[in-house]
Amino acid sequence: MEKVCTGKEFTVIILEHNGNPTALIPTEIEILDHDGKPVSGVIFDQRKKYMSTTETHYYCPPRFSPDIVNRIRVEAEFLFNLIGARDFLRIDGWLFEDAHGIGSIYFSDFNPISGMEQNSFIFQQAARIGFSHSDLLEYILRNACARYGIAYNPAAADNAGKQRVNVLLGGLTSERQVSVLSGTNTWLKLLNSSKYYPVPYILTSEENEYCIYEIPYAIALSHTTEEIHAQIKNSGFSDFTLELKKNITTALEAENIARCRLTDSKAVSLEDFLAMTKQQGADVFICLHGGFGENGSLQEILEQNNIHFNGSGFKASKLCMDKYATGESINSLGIKNLRSCKKKKIGAQQLKEWAISAQEKWHELCEYFSGDTVVVKPNSDGCSTGIVVLRSSADLKAYCNLCSSKAGFIPENTFPNQPNKIQLPEEYGDFLLEEYIETKKMEVQSYEVVPSTNADWVELTVGVLEKRGEYHSMNPSVTVADNAVLSLEEKFQGGTGINFTPPPKHIISAELVGIIKKNMEIAAKECGVEDYCRIDIFANNDTNEIIVIEINSLPGLSPSTVLFQQGAKEKPPLYPTELLEFIISK
Repeated sequence: MEKVCTGKEFTVIILEHNGNPTALIPTEIEILDHDGKPVSGVIFDQRKKYMSTTETHYYCPPRFSPDIVNRIRVEAEFLFNLIGARDFLRIDGWLFEDAHGIGSIYFSDFNPISGMEQNSFIFQQAARIGFSHSDLLEYILRNACARYGIAYNPAAADNAGKQRVNVLLGGLTSERQVSVLSGTNTWLKLLNSSKYYPVPYILTSEENEYCIYEIPYAIALSHTTEEIHAQIKNSGFSDFTLELKKNITTALEAENIARCRLTDSKAVSLEDFLAMTKQQGADVFICLHGGFGENGSLQEILEQNNIHFNGSGFKASKLCMDKYATGESINSLGIKNLRSCKKKKIGAQQLKEWAISAQEKWHELCEYFSGDTVVVKPNSDGCSTGIVVLRSSADLKAYCNLCSSKAGFIPENTFPNQPNKIQLPEEYGDFLLEEYIETKKMEVQSYEVVPSTNADWVELTVGVLEKRGEYHSMNPSVTVADNAVLSLEEKFQGGTGINFTPPPKHIISAELVGIIKKNMEIAAKECGVEDYCRIDIFANNDTNEIIVIEINSLPGLSPSTVLFQQGAKEKPPLYPTELLEFIISK
């Protein structure tokens, strides 16, 4: 039982060198509501920590006075020694300021093994003094080895002779936060490549024009596009912070190790970015999702400028972004037991009309789909944006009203079995109403997938690779969802979603797996997919029927995305860095 803290939350990393602890620059944690206003008394939970969400904002350095920052650091170093910590430690705490800025500091939690996600606090704070991920881990190892008298001399990184890859992330769509996960993971994985030298860039907008910034290392570890953009615009360091950085690196004897650039990133237009990329002889790795980055518009511009990029070209990207047109293309193949979901398309301008006549429209839909449950989704968005299972005319009316009013998101528990907020599109185009396919409810017992319902269908996702016209389907994965629709967390956040690759034979037979792989290769080829794609399907193990949900020509590449699992199960294995090298290779 602890006192409820409603002050300003912070966390601080302490590193040890020669037996002496040195606290880094603390991070202030701010929790925001749906409207972007600070709130207190809200738990900093798993979603806010690890997902790219605008409900959390980090400040490093914190918005505290120099005196308070120094007090936090001195007391954290004292506590490091008090508990007998070694090498590194993270301490969480709270600041309670009075009207005069004088604060009481509480330390609430000690973490002897700090979280080590790609953008965890230990890497964020280390990057603020110039450490890359490798620099920090090697520094910790070097000090630990010295304690035991073990020699440790890692080889220095050398980018000479590598192909430059400009990794483009961010964008303006509802999927921009997933783009941050994909982009930072791609950049960090390719830093390990012996062939490619990646540099991260963010696509954003200023004065209604696209602009692009190179992202400094420390800022690239931010969680959202808004944070990255804001920190780049305000990346200058105060005299106090510069002095603090110098004092920390001196105490750690890390002046020659902490070399990452921290500031000086200027906006360039899209045209200037393309000209610069051509001058560099660089490739572009597109990690944008939805809209301009995925619908063929950017691909067409890159093709016109003869710049090599990952993924499909203009025509295939445009087709796959249009779920209705993709379905028509699948149906035109005429392959036995293969079809797309039955669909009905309505325009955004029809939503108000549908809300008014919801009861009549609902009756028509139930007749058209021969069922009393319907899936609704935007025609040209993905990553769970706007996807809802409707079970009544009241649900249909609520959905149409939310979208026609440009609500931005659907609040939690608006619809049955919808515990999380659902993002709505930034720009409204057509909407799809689809047949609802009831799938087996899965449970995991003793590391085995066990069906808990008798439904005939199973939802799967399949990665397909392509090079020079040759298509190869990887093993499909069975996905286990807690609710009606697979959430963003289950798709992209480690420790939440469950995928089994390949699916257990009692769920999907080896014969059906072979049929799926063959047909997905045909479908990808028919749609003109290049390099890679992810195809979501329903499969029936009794009848060998396959229903294609959609083809993602630019699928997510976060650390936990299923494509990396499928690549690792290939023979021989295609590990994450190798998979990314394959995707960007010519």
